[in-house]
Amino acid sequence: MGAKPDVEPVSEEVLASAWEFRLFLTDDEGRVKWKFDIEDTSYEVRYCPYIEKCRYSPPCLYLIACEKGTTKMKKGIEVYNPTQFHLLTLDLATGSVAQDIPITRSPVDVCRFEDIDENGVLISEGERTLRYFEKS
Repeated sequence: MGAKPDVEPVSEEVLASAWEFRLFLTDDEGRVKWKFDIEDTSYEVRYCPYIEKCRYSPPCLYLIACEKGTTKMKKGIEVYNPTQFHLLTLDLATGSVAQDIPITRSPVDVCRFEDIDENGVLISEGERTLRYFEKS
């Protein structure tokens, strides 16, 4: 089975953008009022096509991030190391991190949103642990 001749290869820029996370708030004229870029923090967002990076629950956006530099090369393939994950609460009025809560007590491979309601956020830590974080 070969590649389809009319399909363009994915550029390095597109591949790199899978790990980016940026938000902008603009006014009615399109001027940027604030921006948030994960690159400006000490964290990164792991790419996984079936896991949500963030969840919205007014008035905040919740983001699962991990400490930077969590990949290594294994047999020529970049793989994730277990790492510490954090729940970042973004204040959408200002674009700033209002809260930074460590999710994991020890390094794990993955954390994901399971649910969110008006009172808090439910996150799975690794494969067997659920944690509920109340909104402050």
